[in-house]
Amino acid sequence: MIKRFILLFAVFVIFVGESIFVDLIPHTFFPADKIVVPRFLVLVIIAVTAYTTQSFGALCGILFGFLYDVFYTEVIGIYTFAFPILAYVAKFALKAFHNNIFVLVFLGLFSIALLEFYTYGLFLIINATTMGFHAFIYNRLFPTLMVNAVIFIMLIYPLKKLILSLQLEHIED
Repeated sequence: MIKRFILLFAVFVIFVGESIFVDLIPHTFFPADKIVVPRFLVLVIIAVTAYTTQSFGALCGILFGFLYDVFYTEVIGIYTFAFPILAYVAKFALKAFHNNIFVLVFLGLFSIALLEFYTYGLFLIINATTMGFHAFIYNRLFPTLMVNAVIFIMLIYPLKKLILSLQLEHIED
């Protein structure tokens, strides 16, 4: 039980680090019209789901999705719903493909793309954004995927080692 709390604390550190990362990126790194959204939490939830159980990954998704909604959005439920769904989809995809780091990186980036389209669509429906689809793709989605890919490639191996060192049961759900 204590091992699960250690892992949840590590995910919480990523949750906090995600907001700090925005302040650490130099504003001159990207042109002014580009929007970079760090989605490290999604990547970590996908990794936790891959190396533990589907139910624990979904639990992390619900818990941290709710925290994400409370701290970062005005609409409660957007991320609380999306994060566990992404965890379930990831586990099903990992059952179909060989679970290795390359597949996990691709799956993490695919999950971010799905999340970005999902949030963009919801914000369009509730008139919370006026960004056109073309601008969304080139000014938000591509820069977001690039930055998250670099970070995920740097984090995936240490994250895998941490999760496996805690020796959480890897049960097929």
